[in-house]
Amino acid sequence: MKKKKYELTTETKMVEGTKVYRIKALIDFGDVKAGEYGGYIQNERNLSQTDNAWVKGNAKVYGNAVVKDDAVVKDNAVVNDNAVVEESAWVTGAATVCGNAVVSDFAMVCGAVVVKGNAWVGDDAVVTGNALVTGNALVTGKAWVKDNAWVGGAARLEGDAVVEDNAVVTENPLKKEYEASSLKLNDLKSTAKKEYSQKENYIPKKEKQIER
Repeated sequence: MKKKKYELTTETKMVEGTKVYRIKALIDFGDVKAGEYGGYIQNERNLSQTDNAWVKGNAKVYGNAVVKDDAVVKDNAVVNDNAVVEESAWVTGAATVCGNAVVSDFAMVCGAVVVKGNAWVGDDAVVTGNALVTGNALVTGKAWVKDNAWVGGAARLEGDAVVEDNAVVTENPLKKEYEASSLKLNDLKSTAKKEYSQKENYIPKKEKQIER
């Protein structure tokens, strides 16, 4: 049986009525050395005993939340409810990831950010500042959500998209652009029909004038 990489110590804290335990590394792995103290978790289900996943600093992971693979949760970050931080993602600063949210790939969530609901932040995306990502929002690619921006609903941010300041995005910008293009096309079709109709009316009048 493979040796556990960390253990729960007797040092505890109460967080929203939940007791969490400081962890301590038992072996060297990743950038962590044996004997190094980490952050706080409620139980071993919150942090994988394999790979290089780690909770450090004053970070707290509890509820049914899971940190796994090579993911890192540190500083004063909180991950709870059914949230998942996986692969090589980082959650730092005073960020909160909760609900059914997922932070994965090489994504970074930092600052006083909140990622919740069924939101997913992945690829190389960055969410920072006081931003909120919620609902069924998807933030991927190299998208950047910052400042006091709010991304929610069914919004999809991809590529090099940037949402900043106090901007609010609650639907798919690409879909909106497509719909706008469709409306514009319909307007052009309508205009063309009117012009054609006017032309049809004009031709008989012109023929009558020639007959005279």
